[in-house]
Amino acid sequence: MSVRQVDSSTSEPLIRIPSRAPRPVIEPPPSWTRIVRNQARSQAALAPALLGLATVLIPCGVTISVEALALASGSPLAGAATMAVFVLGTGPLFAVLGYAARKAATAWRGRLTVVTGLVVLGMGLYTLNGGLELAGSPLAASRIGQTAGIAGEAPAATMAATTENGQQTVVITARTNSYSPANVQVRSRVPTTLVIKSDGAQGCIRSFIIRGEQKILPVNGETRIDLGVLQPGRLDYACGMGMYTGLITIV
Repeated sequence: MSVRQVDSSTSEPLIRIPSRAPRPVIEPPPSWTRIVRNQARSQAALAPALLGLATVLIPCGVTISVEALALASGSPLAGAATMAVFVLGTGPLFAVLGYAARKAATAWRGRLTVVTGLVVLGMGLYTLNGGLELAGSPLAASRIGQTAGIAGEAPAATMAATTENGQQTVVITARTNSYSPANVQVRSRVPTTLVIKSDGAQGCIRSFIIRGEQKILPVNGETRIDLGVLQPGRLDYACGMGMYTGLITIV
């Protein structure tokens, strides 16, 4: 919609009001942008460290998972210690990567853009697969073989489930790099309790997601989840980042 006032002598509009207002753009204050730009161009030894410290305020998936663990601790001191250990643990790695990137920029020059693009693409696909794993998609890396008919499911373990007094109990062990057994066979139409035994569990393996609900596992100990009466089919679970997955086969 436009409002026009026309000058009879020129037949040209004196006032123009755009019919559509520009969309709002969310961006940091210009003063912050200037600081970041100046630090990025700085050759000072501490410039990369200051920029790296600032990126902690822009959490990625890994940082969010660690923040969730810190919040789940229920203690300000334990939460602060968790984040401090995370920063100290990742700091040396990012320092090495930053140094390598600066050297590579001088040595490779034209090829660095291509390599960086491939790395970003690979990380994007990795992150996308994590989301597919959490969503239980047949296109996830752990299921695409079964979807294409190339590979079958891992053999289901039958010894991990026991039934007593009409109640079925399923036991899964959570370690730092895996849930085991990876595939457990259970009986259908029986009230079922899932028991997750943590054995030195560290990292995202402690963020256990099943049926869209998250449980924060202890480093050592047991976590019990009531699954109710199960129907025939399959029940997938994964860690909070979709890196480690498992399956309960219901027959």
